[in-house]
Amino acid sequence: QAKPQQDIISFSCEILPCYIIARQPVIIYAVIANVLRIDCFEDKKWRQAMKVFLMSTLMLTVVISSAQAERKFILKGNHYYKKNDFVESEIQYRNALEQNSHSFKGQFNLADALYKQNKFNESLETLNNLNLTGLSNDQKASVLHNKGNALFKQNKLKESIEAYKSALKFNPNDKETKYNLSEAI
Repeated sequence: QAKPQQDIISFSCEILPCYIIARQPVIIYAVIANVLRIDCFEDKKWRQAMKVFLMSTLMLTVVISSAQAERKFILKGNHYYKKNDFVESEIQYRNALEQNSHSFKGQFNLADALYKQNKFNESLETLNNLNLTGLSNDQKASVLHNKGNALFKQNKLKESIEAYKSALKFNPNDKETKYNLSEAI
């Protein structure tokens, strides 16, 4: 009967944390693939448990690296936005959304960048696609305030008034929304 190849597992356990820190998931995948491919354990339950553990680690690594990429693109977009380069900020926010299409920050910031480029219809579409479930009252108020602004710029006064009123339900003390509402009326 052959001995289990413990050196492969000990190698992966020693090297895995180093590559997670170095953010080189390709190496992690190669190590996991080798461990899963080689029948290095005699006990089937242990082998199955190790496979589940390693696949979970792999999936977690993918999620973490995707979140880091999303955050990086949002930060770049914010950098360009502050420099009034709204075209480049739009590109960066779209890149963030490729990483996580449900990113509130990515969608909200993209809508702002589109608004600054006078792309009011696209800005409104982006805001309408935001899922308000789970957002704070301030976030909901900001989305509705910005919808009101985009509608106002399109001369859809009745709809903008409704958006501003809805925003004030979530943040009744917002002076800017109150002012915009008075202008729309």
